Amino acid sequence: MCGIAGYFGEKENTDKVLISILEKLEYRGYDSAGIAIKQGKKIVFEKATGELKNLKEKLKGVEFEKGGLGIAHTRWATHGKPSVTNAHPHRQGRVYLVHNGIIENYKEIESFLKKRGYKFSTDTDTEKVAALFDYNLKQEKDSQKAFEKTLKALRGAFAIVAFVEDENQLFLARLSSPLVVGVSEKDFYIASDALALSNFSKRVIYLDDFDYALVGGFGFRHFSFKDGKQKTSKIEDFDESLTSAEKGNFDSFMLKEIYEQPDSIYSSIAGRIKNGRAVLGGLKDVEKELESAKEIHFVAAGTSFNATLAVKDLFESLGVPVFNLLASEAKYSKARVREGTVAFFISQSGETADTKEALKKYKEAGALCLGITNTVASSIARETHAGVYNHAGPEISVASTKAFSSQIAVLILIYAKIKELKLGLERKDKTLLKELQILPDILKKEIKKIDKKAKEIAKALKKANSMYTLARAGELALAFESALKIKEISYIHAEGYPSGELKHGPIALIEKDFPVLMFFGNELYEKTFSNAQEVKARGAYLISVLDKTHKDAKKISDRYFELNYIKSKANIILQSLPLQLLAYHLAKEKGLNVDKPRNLAKSVTVE
Repeated sequence: MCGIAGYFGEKENTDKVLISILEKLEYRGYDSAGIAIKQGKKIVFEKATGELKNLKEKLKGVEFEKGGLGIAHTRWATHGKPSVTNAHPHRQGRVYLVHNGIIENYKEIESFLKKRGYKFSTDTDTEKVAALFDYNLKQEKDSQKAFEKTLKALRGAFAIVAFVEDENQLFLARLSSPLVVGVSEKDFYIASDALALSNFSKRVIYLDDFDYALVGGFGFRHFSFKDGKQKTSKIEDFDESLTSAEKGNFDSFMLKEIYEQPDSIYSSIAGRIKNGRAVLGGLKDVEKELESAKEIHFVAAGTSFNATLAVKDLFESLGVPVFNLLASEAKYSKARVREGTVAFFISQSGETADTKEALKKYKEAGALCLGITNTVASSIARETHAGVYNHAGPEISVASTKAFSSQIAVLILIYAKIKELKLGLERKDKTLLKELQILPDILKKEIKKIDKKAKEIAKALKKANSMYTLARAGELALAFESALKIKEISYIHAEGYPSGELKHGPIALIEKDFPVLMFFGNELYEKTFSNAQEVKARGAYLISVLDKTHKDAKKISDRYFELNYIKSKANIILQSLPLQLLAYHLAKEKGLNVDKPRNLAKSVTVE
């Protein structure tokens, strides 16, 4: 969601650094932006609603020298409506501050400070943090002590960057919301996502929960506000793959990322299949626990949740109960985590707030917690006991595509590994893994043909207000995922549904030319065909995703995507291409912003 930018140094123009970082963070979603820059005794403080260009317009004509310090922010509204007043940074007294996250006890802080003469002009929780820091500065002679005291008083999740108007240093803190520092000699670059630092630094420091830091002419000082002790900073090499996050010749990141899937799938499985076996170094130390697993839980949100549904039947074939849990509900579930529970937490960013909250619950209950994330050093990657990276490369578009397919590929590898551990080498799944290996070449051959067909079908559907996406068995995950994609980027109401449930109510909405997207699998093909006949009999406009052998379904379809299916579960990745490209072209036909749909953010870092 919101994006944080900060800079302290000598060699850069602070305004250009901060704007560049914010531009790299635009994909996260925002409704306003602001900046505060200190050069000597001069402070430039500007905010604007809407796109970043509106903030840049306000900075025109302002002269900046090299060096100095500053903070900036792109806001996605949580407390208070989008407005210039509510935009960050917030100023109270001597303090300028930006913040990501939610401060749960901000009302208590507000009440405390009002009694001491503070007045508030915004609806945000962030302004109360700035005021509390300012209040503590008046109580403490040392600004570091004042900042630490402020942090200890906060409840919730936060990443904070601040400065005091008469001091030449930045104050940083993190609890359950990401913050990373790029290091380059005497210059320091701060962001809420390492991706945003790709132009500036080859070395980074990731702050952990309960960390705070001071950045100034003295360098970087690292502490814990849990115990007040100084820490030794771990400087890591920057992930060079993040530098590839450019559109290239594509008109949007979404289309680029759809076309990258042959390569991203290859990267996800490279070196992980040897002699017909899945080899997963990230799970090596927990193989005994996987072998003795009594229950498997998948915890995820949105598209990641749909990826877990795509492989549910595979894991059920291992003979253990499998539960797919929405992360937003898992934290509050009354179900008991039993001994022998293995829980997987799946998140493209590794920072999804409700998934992280569920992870805390499972860890406290004693479950083996494993992460599947596309982001190195993310919170989920660091807080789980072990895990597997997707290695799909950066995904910028809000609508997830290559992360979805790479998650399925990784989950297939994990299934194959657990199957081998539980049932022995002689039961290893050679066919499934072999087809997973050839899948990138199949995707490359099919994608342009699918793209052309999707564009044609989108023209016929662009005036639709509502539609169904239907499937059975293993393809049901695709029905849910296609409905999600169509809703989030084309703003057409779409409902994913098991086609066998049509007669239990939903068929009442079928009328002449009502669009229905139906996924045909080889499993339960006859049943799905029967459901297709039911909607056609009521006048539905039927678009089918089918195999070249599905001749009957092809005959009754108004439009269809004809694919060359492979036999194994890996086929579901091939079947996902039509839904992704159809959603993309529907949005383009309607003239919508494909990469930045309204009201949505890439990384949902608040509950």
